[in-house]
Amino acid sequence: MPTMVRICPRCGAKVKVGQGCACERDERPSASERGYGVRWQRARAAFLADHPVCVKCGAPATVVDHIFPHKGDQSVFWDKLNWQALCTHCHCSIKQAEERGKKKPKIIKGVDANGRPRDPNHPWNLNPWKP
Repeated sequence: MPTMVRICPRCGAKVKVGQGCACERDERPSASERGYGVRWQRARAAFLADHPVCVKCGAPATVVDHIFPHKGDQSVFWDKLNWQALCTHCHCSIKQAEERGKKKPKIIKGVDANGRPRDPNHPWNLNPWKP
């Protein structure tokens, strides 16, 4: 079966379908430039110590996820009410599919230890920054 390719609209290079072009990869800032430096690593470790369980499946949490994408806005990035603990599987599959609009979010019943609804789609958890 032939390999499917597309033409990069930026530089005109042939790229395998589903992969990014080298010209696109070069423009992404480093993790520390995006805010994921030492300060984030410390805050992440403290958050996971307080929230050791994935909010989606109950497995041990390994990732602190931003419920609503911060898109570089530091006030949204550092708002702990916008953080949730996820396991790697849920972050890399379920959460990413939800953000791409390919999968409807699973409704999670119940509340966390603070009495907040665990379901990110509950009206109490709606994005206050979204226009």
